[in-house]
Amino acid sequence: MTGSRAGARSSLYQPNSVLPAELRSRHDPGPMLDVDHWVRTRSERILFVYGENDPWSAERFTPSRRDSALYVAPGANHGANIARLSEADRAAATDTLRRWADAQSAEPSRVAAIPDDDMLPDRRTR
Repeated sequence: MTGSRAGARSSLYQPNSVLPAELRSRHDPGPMLDVDHWVRTRSERILFVYGENDPWSAERFTPSRRDSALYVAPGANHGANIARLSEADRAAATDTLRRWADAQSAEPSRVAAIPDDDMLPDRRTR
């Protein structure tokens, strides 16, 4: 497809295509490039968890070498979290967070009981 028709079709999928003309603007990549540079070079203690099937993974942040890490949850999408990581990665990520928080592992017998609350779903079945 050529000419103005091709341009019209490609603009259909742009975020501005749903806005009234007076509210449309051009994207400025500068601020995000600044964030990306800061994350790669100056950030500290940042833990990224991406899903293997997360569309945002196409442009992952690369953590700095300043006590930061990146993990990928197998088979997960954008809602990935530490619980979805492989056993080894989950242990490593949890250990990192505990170290950052200066917290020790809690023994199951020492964990406080979850109080009963009729207004909340039963959290003990998870």
